[in-house]
Amino acid sequence: RLLVLFVLFSILFSVLSVNKYDSIHSTYMDLGYLAHVINGINLSTWSQIYYVHFQPIMLLFAWIDENSIVYALLIFQSILLSFPIYLFSSPI
Repeated sequence: RLLVLFVLFSILFSVLSVNKYDSIHSTYMDLGYLAHVINGINLSTWSQIYYVHFQPIMLLFAWIDENSIVYALLIFQSILLSFPIYLFSSPI
């Protein structure tokens, strides 16, 4: 039952965040910069991984197509935000 709730919240947050991005209500600094850095890593500009601070998680997204990076980041963020629902609701 908790897993179903986790999946539903993940889908809900994913749809809401992707719709926010598609309706051009996201800002440059919170999403565009990270997508630019990941795209640079994808194009073998490895020095971009150190632009803000070292984030090894960006290497996992480097293989994704440049047109889908933003959507993958938003969906990954939604799953991570929904994870505490499953984690804190499970019986100890």
